[in-house]
Amino acid sequence: MAGFAVLICLRLPDVILHGRFWAEEGKYFYVRAATDPPLQTLFAPFGGYLNLVANGASLLARALVPLEYAPWVTTGIALVFQCLPAILLAYSRDRWLQQTPIRIACLLIVATAPAAEEVWLQTLHSQFHLALCCALILALDVPTGWLRAFGFVALFLAPLCGPSGAALVPLFLLRAVLDRSGARLLQGLVLASGAALQLGLFYSHHSGRSYGVSALGLLCVAYIKLIVLPFLGRVWADPASAHVRERLGKDLFPLRAVAITVALLAGLLAMLVRRGLAAPFWLVAGAGVLFGLGVYGSLSTLPGLLTIGEAGRYTFIPQVLLGLALAAAASGEAGRRWEIWLARGAVIWLLGIGLADISRNKLFMGRGPNWRAEVAAWRRDPAHPIAIWPPGWVMTPPQ
Repeated sequence: MAGFAVLICLRLPDVILHGRFWAEEGKYFYVRAATDPPLQTLFAPFGGYLNLVANGASLLARALVPLEYAPWVTTGIALVFQCLPAILLAYSRDRWLQQTPIRIACLLIVATAPAAEEVWLQTLHSQFHLALCCALILALDVPTGWLRAFGFVALFLAPLCGPSGAALVPLFLLRAVLDRSGARLLQGLVLASGAALQLGLFYSHHSGRSYGVSALGLLCVAYIKLIVLPFLGRVWADPASAHVRERLGKDLFPLRAVAITVALLAGLLAMLVRRGLAAPFWLVAGAGVLFGLGVYGSLSTLPGLLTIGEAGRYTFIPQVLLGLALAAAASGEAGRRWEIWLARGAVIWLLGIGLADISRNKLFMGRGPNWRAEVAAWRRDPAHPIAIWPPGWVMTPPQ
């Protein structure tokens, strides 16, 4: 786990060295923790839903340390939650994960998803890592002992931090029926109980969300964010994205994008069904559900969803789950030899692209103002707003 955490920190070294609040994390969550009663702050919805981790982390940052050190508290809490999927993969008893190279590859797939800097080292998007935990619990064998209790906590907490986890309830119930498993049913009920609290007490319609996308739009986003970006990198993804956006803007059908996406998806599903591997099938199913929900309820328009470096949080989980499905297929548990080696080659290529993406790290969200310098300027002149990440965001702490 230490190596995984270090790799995450290496994605965004400026966050560790200089401190960071990310957007609403500082402007709203921390300020609210500093001004409102603690219980009200803990259970206050934002953006249409409750985010319990972000609320709680802001309260702790406010209570434990001076303003100068507050971002390191939220960053540390975020890192803990973002290591939870790695714990599930590292300690799972699934046969395909008992091969050390496959297990290491899976951890690297999570840590190196390209153009996903916005989901790391801040509490707002720890909800996506908890939803990833839910998808992993769905796909992996039913755990025992402490890992079973760990899974129940993740299943209950995930929907109380965002709507993504709740979307997986039908898949849990479906797997419980297909497997005739009471343990799977219990997992689904734990997840459903957290989802019921979120939807019944906190969730509301948010006017800024799209709440709609066409089938063509879904296929185009899948082509750019789930195929071109992870397998060809940003150098190829940027012009591909521009091409698709141009064609859509001119009401021209993006035939290449649609044909490649449909062909690859059909080929992957055919291979999984023929080989009869449960884990990759449920990983792909979870990816499909969370991809559809993310695009449907995003705060970005279709051009933004297609742009590399924007809205990466909505496609982070599907990217990871599809990569893990390839890793499961590469384990050699079943299937034709050429398919196994093809999957292994795809995983190695995927990891190379991800590691190259980290080494470049040229996105605007990888750099930002020095937190303590900004606080010092605010101390000298309280009228000076504190610049936070990303560019253009500021916050004014209460006196």
